[in-house]
Amino acid sequence: MPSLYRVAIALLATVVGGAPTFITSPIDRPLVLGLPIIVVSLAYLLTRIGDRRPVTIDLVCATLLAAPGIACHSWLSLRGSDATNWSFPEVRVLGVIEQSGAGAATIGILWSGAIALLALRGRRSLPSAVALFAGGAWLGLGTLLLKQLVYVLYHSPPQALIYALAAVNQWQIGALFGALLVWTAAARVQPSLGARIALAVFAAILTAACTVPVVAIAHMVDLAPLQTELQQTPPGPRGVGIVYDAPEGASAEALTILLQVRGQSTKPDTWTPNRDRKLPWHRALRLGLVVAVPPSTTRADLDALARVARQHGALRIELSTRATGLPPGVMNTLLGWPTVGLLLDPPPEDTVWGTLLSDGTIRWDDAVPAFDTAPHCALRAEATVSVGMLSTALFDIARASRTLRCRGIAWPPPRCHPEGAGDPLCPGMTTDAD
Repeated sequence: MPSLYRVAIALLATVVGGAPTFITSPIDRPLVLGLPIIVVSLAYLLTRIGDRRPVTIDLVCATLLAAPGIACHSWLSLRGSDATNWSFPEVRVLGVIEQSGAGAATIGILWSGAIALLALRGRRSLPSAVALFAGGAWLGLGTLLLKQLVYVLYHSPPQALIYALAAVNQWQIGALFGALLVWTAAARVQPSLGARIALAVFAAILTAACTVPVVAIAHMVDLAPLQTELQQTPPGPRGVGIVYDAPEGASAEALTILLQVRGQSTKPDTWTPNRDRKLPWHRALRLGLVVAVPPSTTRADLDALARVARQHGALRIELSTRATGLPPGVMNTLLGWPTVGLLLDPPPEDTVWGTLLSDGTIRWDDAVPAFDTAPHCALRAEATVSVGMLSTALFDIARASRTLRCRGIAWPPPRCHPEGAGDPLCPGMTTDAD
């Protein structure tokens, strides 16, 4: 029977453990408030029942104390799946990772529940308390690694981090971690083999349930593998949109058929501004295409695809690349086909314009786009530039560089490229005659 002193410690643990969530996450407050109610209820019940089966009582108490945390974790998965539908398509993978790593509320509930269990039941409940701690620790490890991935997502994530994440999103590994930890703790306080097995099974189930939900959330996003042989790049996130996978090479006719099948109506090919008063130019809502074409695809072929896209109302093209050497599974799905975006509508007047030369360098018309200011950019390209060269240059200025940075990159129609006839919306154009 727990004393008032022990009950007070248990209540204090639940208040301290749930306070950050109660303050920062109103939607989770009912779950946080449920934990002290469970503690008070258990304190009352423990005074009314015997203690002839202490392991069973410990497991029941641990299950009740873990219930708010498991409910919070399940609620996180549902919220994350819904939130990905509202993310911008070009950053939807980032949304998957951020939502999957938002499990701090569950960690606090589980760890405070472990302290409350020890306070209510004493040293003999150590294995059950360790099971709660293991669940929170496993979720905490996955959350920490996902947070770290967010920081380096657009700067070539290290292989070690990706492989570590591939491990912590496997519930089987979590189950083994929890079972071994509790088996070790039970060996010191519980001589019965049957009791140790029951405690280890409970820990395995609990820890497996506390695996970061990146697999479940990523499953809600259409991220099918691509079949085309693509330009090799470091790992990175991919954009989301209508997928044009062209292993046989770029074909404007095939893209036209794909868009027509998807119900996209045809309109005149006009290069007109697409402005949203509430959003900056690069964040304006656009229908997007994920284009997977061989690196040898010419600029002329890309222009033909862009023309078809504009005719069917698609004003964003995500060029696909391939990152190899990733572990199979969700990390390969999220980071194995990095994309970089081209916007097909005219950029604002203050845009920094540049020309991609045949040697892969960019000649900027005026000031180089600095990383600290990150202006809007527009890029022309010489006729000999391939999609592989273009993708490499785009990654340098859109994601991985620490010296250059563009918030959005416009891809103009052929008349704005060096050999084109010119257009009032593409200023500073230079031609071979110049």
